[in-house]
Amino acid sequence: MSTEKQNRLFAAGPFGLNACVGGNGPRKDLWVYAVGYRRAGDALVREAFNGDERTDFIVYPIVYNYRHAIELYLKALWVKVHFLCGNPRKPIFTHSVVALWAPMRLVMDADRN
Repeated sequence: MSTEKQNRLFAAGPFGLNACVGGNGPRKDLWVYAVGYRRAGDALVREAFNGDERTDFIVYPIVYNYRHAIELYLKALWVKVHFLCGNPRKPIFTHSVVALWAPMRLVMDADRN
């Protein structure tokens, strides 16, 4: 191994794995990805509270991360709810939160009746 300082972002993690993108990673759980986007949004919010001029530059990334987390949570819930009901389904392939929320709302309303 080189004596040069290694960038921790790309260093091997647990089980020899490092940050993976796409289909080359060990997990394909949408819930895990949603948590990551939410945590990224949380980190940016903490940064925004530092109160310097960068707040204006990170407001859109904050909104994007939270919005994408919501999208992924809805997709994950769709899959998990149908699996638990004995009717497995694949995720709905859209980026529209409204289009993802509508069928989840129907499932929740059906459960109330």
